Amino acid sequence: VSEVTVPVTDVNEAPVLTGTIPPQSVLAGEDLVIDLSGLTASDPDGDGTTLVARLADGSPLPAGMTLVGTSLTVA
Repeated sequence: VSEVTVPVTDVNEAPVLTGTIPPQSVLAGEDLVIDLSGLTASDPDGDGTTLVARLADGSPLPAGMTLVGTSLTVA
């Protein structure tokens, strides 16, 4: 009988997003720019983070919505 032990010393931890975005409102026909600079992403493992906006199902944003830097525009 042989026994193999595989020690797992580190697990990749998920990044943590902190901060808030204040409630937003816009009139019909106007563009809305949401400032996301109040959000901070950090990674417990020290890996770099990148802000990406997608729909809940993972698909790209629809036409009229763009994320540039920390500005999310809904046109």
